[in-house]
Amino acid sequence: MFAVDKFKFKVLEEKEGLGKYSFGPFPKGYGITIGNAFRRILLSSTEGAAITSVSVKGAKHEYSTVPGVLDDVLNIILKLKQLAFKCYSTEPQTLALDVKGKKVVTGKDIKLTAEVEIANPEIEITELTEASAKLNIEIVVEQGVGYHASDESKRKQIGVIPVDSNFSPVKKVVFEIEKARVGQQTDLDEIILTIKTNGVVAPKDVLDQATNIYNKVTSRLVTAITGVAEEEQVVEEASEKDEEESLSSDLDIDKLNLSARLTHSLIKSGYKNLTDLEGKTVEEIMEIRGLGKKSVEELIDIMKSYKLDIKD
Repeated sequence: MFAVDKFKFKVLEEKEGLGKYSFGPFPKGYGITIGNAFRRILLSSTEGAAITSVSVKGAKHEYSTVPGVLDDVLNIILKLKQLAFKCYSTEPQTLALDVKGKKVVTGKDIKLTAEVEIANPEIEITELTEASAKLNIEIVVEQGVGYHASDESKRKQIGVIPVDSNFSPVKKVVFEIEKARVGQQTDLDEIILTIKTNGVVAPKDVLDQATNIYNKVTSRLVTAITGVAEEEQVVEEASEKDEEESLSSDLDIDKLNLSARLTHSLIKSGYKNLTDLEGKTVEEIMEIRGLGKKSVEELIDIMKSYKLDIKD
């Protein structure tokens, strides 16, 4: 398995609403699996704000029309849903759109609360075509995650029109897999991830959200399968690593109680640790310069005592 301490993260491009990043390298085949997981989390599980209902004065339902207004209520709602909201409160926020006279209505005409911002107020909502025309709308904005179908129970309140809501600030996610290498390994995967948001949240911020979600899911999965909590596992892995490093240090050629001739021959031939000889055949060991039959036998015996493999 490829060592996880080799992972690197790079920012390739960042501008308003668009970010391009690379991370890896991963073992071959892991790029698609991890890239697809991040794509799904980014599109379905990042937090944002959206309209959940509207109330249009003089309209009983979304198929109604308002005198002197160019669009019917359904089309007005569709245009309102194009607005990108940022909400700082966990409570629903009621915004007001109250306009009259002949004019083009945009997001700038919406009266916001202190807890709400609009990233694209230039969006055109409709047009009042007569001097006597009036348009009064109450807009409810809430925080949420992913996509929610409209809550039809809200229709019990007279004049309230429920709206299906896409809370995710992420508009598009594309990932590509490129070849990467580390040393002699040339078949590794590197993920190139491009994220487009609605401008309310920076791409790096939603990537941070997705990473935290990914970490929580995988950590809980590990706990469920192994029965070992994440903290315990980290301590256990660190302990095992310390033991391995300690054992490896104990196998340094100059620290082993070998004969002077054997020690001198191995160090002169470039071997610093006994593990450097693991996997060699008896013939290969015999070819080490300066080793006689007795030294070879001594070396094989000590390798076996440390359970280091020697090929026949």
